[in-house]
Amino acid sequence: MGRHLSKEICHAGRSEDLFEIVKYFHKRYPHSRIHCIGFSLGGNLLLKMASLTSASQIDQLSSVVAVSPPIDLKSCVTYLGAASRRWLDYYFVKTLVKLSKEHPIPYKIPSKNIGSLYEFDNLITAKVAGFRDADEYYEFSSSTGDLDKLACPTLILSAQDDPCVDFSIFENIDAHSMVSFIGTE
Repeated sequence: MGRHLSKEICHAGRSEDLFEIVKYFHKRYPHSRIHCIGFSLGGNLLLKMASLTSASQIDQLSSVVAVSPPIDLKSCVTYLGAASRRWLDYYFVKTLVKLSKEHPIPYKIPSKNIGSLYEFDNLITAKVAGFRDADEYYEFSSSTGDLDKLACPTLILSAQDDPCVDFSIFENIDAHSMVSFIGTE
């Protein structure tokens, strides 16, 4: 992985990194159409990038597919906190703490046990990335508020029983003209 090359902390709203990759392919293959697909948090990141990218910036961005994207991060973190999914919440926290300790950017992990993803994001991600708190980080990083700005056809796929993504966040997804949504059982 390229963690050792990173100059800044990676987070769910860092769509400018993805934009640089798309620009690279646009420059390298100027006459090719670009189709992007993202899964889970990468899907949210892709939707955020595509909604903030105008057609004049990259007119070759032809379509976007996002699979199980947590487009409302706060809702999904709350969803993960439910008793039946606490094991997933714990798994993510454990993984993030480990990755944080290995990251080349020095930031302090509190000595107390971090009990939830929300707590991790509030104590670490938000602070290191320059946000006031987890709520501000989630609001900035969630793609749900930007979907009406999409300039290319977009397909969002999600399962109704996804253990990480609260399916109710897709209730009004069809209101966006460029978005097609498929929710599977």
